[in-house]
Amino acid sequence: MWYSPTTQPLTPLIAGPLARNLKNWFAMFAHLIKDRRRYVAMEFRRFIREMIIVACHVIRRSRRTTLRIIGWQSSVDQLFSIWGVIRRAGFT
Repeated sequence: MWYSPTTQPLTPLIAGPLARNLKNWFAMFAHLIKDRRRYVAMEFRRFIREMIIVACHVIRRSRRTTLRIIGWQSSVDQLFSIWGVIRRAGFT
């Protein structure tokens, strides 16, 4: 299928591969192999719902913004574990 800027928007053509790459990069930094396989096998909407969206309370003060987690799930613990690996790797 050819892309024509006059008939088709570019966003759907780019959004799919980017979403898949985000999920695969996230899975690559998981500690356990079973978690890696589970993240890769997940549908993207389920991945966002379980791993990325975290219920939290935003508190804004004069020079700082604090996020307090309201609901705790096991996926939040895995999210912080992977975030620690990403920070140690020097990507942030």
